[in-house]
Amino acid sequence: GSSVDSVRFTDEVTKRLKQDKSMIVKELCDGKEFNAIDDMQLYLSDEHISGQTVVRISLDNGCAVYYKPKDLSVCRYYQQVYAWLMGQCGEKVFLYPQICGKTYGWEKEIVRKPCSCKREVEKYYENIGMHLCIAYVLGVTDIHFENVIAHGEYPVITDIEFLANTGCSAFTEKENLQDYLSDNVLSTGLLPVNAWLGKGEIQAESEMRKSNVCRLRCQSCSIKERQRWQ
Repeated sequence: GSSVDSVRFTDEVTKRLKQDKSMIVKELCDGKEFNAIDDMQLYLSDEHISGQTVVRISLDNGCAVYYKPKDLSVCRYYQQVYAWLMGQCGEKVFLYPQICGKTYGWEKEIVRKPCSCKREVEKYYENIGMHLCIAYVLGVTDIHFENVIAHGEYPVITDIEFLANTGCSAFTEKENLQDYLSDNVLSTGLLPVNAWLGKGEIQAESEMRKSNVCRLRCQSCSIKERQRWQ
């Protein structure tokens, strides 16, 4: 977008921050009041209409929030399904706070946090499995490694933009080979996969796969703990 669009967008974000201040304090800042912005980072995602992007805002109360220029109801719906399923299994759940507007939303910043013990690492993998199940059934296809934050034993899915109309088709008849190949948990994007990128791009794909694996493996446990277990 142009510099004019950026100025307009920044002004819009600050106005909405002021407008939604009471909700942000209550829902995203644990009741801590704020009076000023310490820092604002734009262009943290692909641009939407008129230069609009995800924005990270550091507040003077020590909290950080994200402004997202889109409807977050899909993310909220996913979290509700996740919480229900975990509850049915008698498992604890971690949900990150959100404020949903009609055309935009706010999210609390979730920081990466190492696991404190081996059991938490095991629970991390179990929780990844729960996310795989839900994402597959709902037809979520964009949970790549940049959208996963390892917060102790909880893998937090921070951005969900697409839910398929039909969800999975595990029990329906397939028409061709492509249907068989695409109908599995790999379609969620959460697991690393091999992909053909053409000549000269094999190394780049290899590095991408390593990044994916690292996000799922031991990103959530400290080096000290890993060495101790070995």
